[in-house]
Amino acid sequence: MITFSRCQLNNKRKNMKNFKFYHLLILAFALLFNSCSQSPDDIIDKSIKASGGAEAYKNLKTISCSMKTTVLNFELMSNLFFKLPDKMRAEYMFQDKKGIGIINGNTGWSYSDTLISLDESAFNTLKSQMESQLDFFINPLYNYQKKGLKVEYVGDEKVDGKDVHKIRTIAKDSSEVYYFIDKNTYLIQRTNSKTLVNNVFVEATAVFSNYKKIKGLLIPEVIGIFTEGRKTAEMKFEKIDINTNLDDALFSVSSLK
Repeated sequence: MITFSRCQLNNKRKNMKNFKFYHLLILAFALLFNSCSQSPDDIIDKSIKASGGAEAYKNLKTISCSMKTTVLNFELMSNLFFKLPDKMRAEYMFQDKKGIGIINGNTGWSYSDTLISLDESAFNTLKSQMESQLDFFINPLYNYQKKGLKVEYVGDEKVDGKDVHKIRTIAKDSSEVYYFIDKNTYLIQRTNSKTLVNNVFVEATAVFSNYKKIKGLLIPEVIGIFTEGRKTAEMKFEKIDINTNLDDALFSVSSLK
């Protein structure tokens, strides 16, 4: 039988306390280092740089594109025009019908069979829809503070076989978007969104692929939309022009007459 003197026991207890203290200290430093290395702002900055950089976004004046949206077996052709900061025009063609929506500052119009001057509700809806499409060209995390978004780092995951950072944004209306950012390229691979539409939260997943560099900006040419795990739509950009001349008349009510 092994026995210990009181002095030996006291030393043993002291050593155990020291071991626990140093173990906790090392653990605390590890957690601190990990939290610092996973700062959402660091990841967002790298993502913005990878997709073109803040300077390129500051110099962005106009965007125009044509794209095809496939929903089930139906195809919708559209042309989008943006003259920053506050002029937007969307032209939609479905079969033999055409619709146009225009946002110009605080005024908006739509035209299909008749010309309509948008009331506040219709204006806000159209503006929100068109601004969401602008996010295809400008990293949606760019200037997130000015958009009133809160961000947090959620963790690391593996999505579609790739290691990604997961960032969460929360808007003032409690809408949430989770961004899955490729650890190698720092491009946004997909988003999971919960958006408030007509007082109802709508959930959807967008998957971005076929990134192409245009005038220094990396833009996804294909966006797949999924709801409840099923692919419900796919958008393909057929042509994208950056910083070409767009006349102000294109965004006026006279262009609809």
